[in-house]
Amino acid sequence: MWSPRHQEYQNKEVDFIVERKNRLVAVEVKTSRTIDRIDSAGLRIVREEYSDLFHAGIVIYSGDTIKSLGDKLFALPAICLAR
Repeated sequence: MWSPRHQEYQNKEVDFIVERKNRLVAVEVKTSRTIDRIDSAGLRIVREEYSDLFHAGIVIYSGDTIKSLGDKLFALPAICLAR
């Protein structure tokens, strides 16, 4: 069972935390067409605080390129969800 929830960590927002079978996926949704390091700040904090459970962090955005944002962090265009 997936259990999504909204969280704040050290004043950084994470839109969803999805937990399943002792694994966490953190999701941040942005309307911007570009992504930079600051957009994944909340995901980085979750990755550090829950390193034993953290599986991936995903920024969903309005751009058109899948990007790596660092260890276990990715930017995914929203259009990919419609495919």
